[in-house]
Order: sequence, then C-alpha cells, then structure tokens
Amino acid sequence: MSINEENRSIINDSSLNIIDRIIKEGKNYGRCNYGNNKRISISCISSNDNLDIRNIIYEDSLSNMLSFIGFDVTREYYYNNIYMEEYKKELDSIRISLDNYTNEEIISSDGTADEVLSKLQRSGKCYIDNDSLWLKTTDLYDKKDRILVNSDGTYTSFFLYISYVLDRLNNGYDRVIDIISSNNSDYIKVIKSCIEIAGLDSSKYEIIGISNYNVLKNNEEYQFNDIKELVDIIDVNRIRYSFISEEYSNVLNINLDLLKENNIDNSIYYIEKAYTKICTILRNKSYEIDSTIDSESAYTILNRLVYFEKVIIYVIKKREPSIMIFYLYEIASLFNNYDSNKDIDKNLITAVRIVMDNVSNMLGIILREEI
Repeated sequence: MSINEENRSIINDSSLNIIDRIIKEGKNYGRCNYGNNKRISISCISSNDNLDIRNIIYEDSLSNMLSFIGFDVTREYYYNNIYMEEYKKELDSIRISLDNYTNEEIISSDGTADEVLSKLQRSGKCYIDNDSLWLKTTDLYDKKDRILVNSDGTYTSFFLYISYVLDRLNNGYDRVIDIISSNNSDYIKVIKSCIEIAGLDSSKYEIIGISNYNVLKNNEEYQFNDIKELVDIIDVNRIRYSFISEEYSNVLNINLDLLKENNIDNSIYYIEKAYTKICTILRNKSYEIDSTIDSESAYTILNRLVYFEKVIIYVIKKREPSIMIFYLYEIASLFNNYDSNKDIDKNLITAVRIVMDNVSNMLGIILREEI
C-alpha cells in the first residue's frame, strides 16, 4: 500500500524511531519544559454556595495540562460559604485535588484585605461618598466606580475578591487565572483597573468565562443537588468526559440517558472500547502479527502520535481542553481502522496505548483494561 505525501512528509524512515521513543518515555512522552517552571495560580471562582462542576473539571484538566508541559501550577478554589469537608469529599469523588481553599471570611480576617486597602488608598484613587469608600476605576477601563467598604464599615464582596487577586499577584505568580461562570468580557476591564491602580502588572491576570450547561434525564431538565448524586447515576469517566467535551464558550447539553448507553454512538464508550481491544491484543501473545508498518493506516497513526506534543501546547494556548477530547477520540478511531485492516504491529499498538493513557490522565479519565 502506498503512503500518501502528507504522511510521508511527517514520518520518514528515520522517524519510525518515534515508536521506540514513546515506549521508552512511557508516561513522560509528550512532557516538555514549554512552561519553563513559570508559576501559575489558577482558581475556580464560586459566586454562590454551589459547586460548579463544569468549572472545576475545566480547571482540573487545564491544570493537569499546564503541569505536564512544565508550568508550576497552584490549584485553588475561592468560595463563599460552602461546607468545606463535604465539599472536599465531592471533589475526591470526581478525582480532583486542590492546593488552596479560600473564602471571603479568610481574606477579611487574615490581614489580606487590610493590606490591599492600604495600598489602594495610597494610590489617591479612593474617595468617600454616602459614607462608603469607593475606588475611582473609571480613571482607567471601568464604566463605573466600585465600592470597597460599605457605610457600616464592612468590606464588599467585590473588594474581598479583588484582595484575593492582588494577594496572588503580590506573591510572585507569573500568571493568575480565574475561572468564572460568565461570558462578561467587560469584567476583565474592572479587575485590570484595580490591578493597575494597585501598581501591579495587569497583563499577568486572566479571566476565563465558562458558559452554562443543561442536564437532561428522561427527556426532562434534571437538577442534581451535589456531585455525589451525579456520580451515583453516571460513571466518573463519563462525567468528566461529558463536562469537558464541548468548547468552554458554548452552552453544554448533557443527556444522562444517552451518556449511560454502551454503544458506539456514545463517544466515551467508543474510546473505552478501543482501549480494551488494545489491552486484549497486548495480553494475547498468540495474536497473529502482521508487522507491516509500511501501510497507510499505520503511517496515519504515527502522524497523530508525533503531533501529541504540539497538540498539548496548542490546547494550552487556546485554553481549550476539549481539543484533547477530540484528539483522544481520533486516536481511538484510527486504531479501530488499523485493527480492522489487520495491520497489527504490537510496538505501534503499545505506543498508541501510552499516548491514550497520557491524554486520559490529563483529562482525569481512567481507561480500564476491561469494561
């Protein structure tokens, strides 16, 4: 079978060593120092007492990918009044672990807010109106000024959040990323106004707004009370896959009934099934091997495996973990096509398994040898 020019241009004879490299590097294949150990604080910002599952899974997946390519990532959650121990148990159930948990009370009582207020007052941009303390953010990018301290002397929620942002910037992070349930592009202007008034570099701050999602069960909208309730219905692999499978800027629709089905129309099942087939082949020493790497399907697979490192960096630049979902599905599809042609080379299949493992681990998905 002849190899098309696209594949030949990327995979030449000497490049076939990529298989040996993937096998040798194993779980480290694809890792690099693109991030140069730069420090990133990434935080899911809760605006209410509910844990937003889509936001926290997005944060976890993106954090895994940032760490994989050489960034020093601190994973955080900023909340109001969620009961902490119960919250942590919920996160454990979907394979998420965070470094820091911070709430308004902590920021208000540990001196962080007091220190930030002093800095803002020294800027000369604060003023009193109706017994409240305001910050003149309209001098920069904001459409209206913002209240920092209420007339009764209490800090506003807005100011406590600003204090949280400024405190992380003061602690030497090269990048501070906040994930919010909003697509309000103007909000970044509000925060950057405060950052610059405080004399800090606003280019180090980033907001990612995540669109809402709808969950359907029995063809009706379904409201679950907590993550445990959802885990009781759907396997964790399918929960994580479904909540990251669409671009973060799109409204996500999840049909629990379809997600539970074990057929090839369910893309996560299709991936899981391909992985179990790979494991079966690698366990079966008597499997008849046609070691013909010089085939169209084999070279197409090699093409995609080589691109793994570039895909990760592209995902990071786009801030779009869903791209990695599509990549994982593509690898599964290419394997299924390769298997159906009986062009079986165990070393190549071992390399496919390693890449599928590395991708799924970043997504918080555990592919099993048997399903």
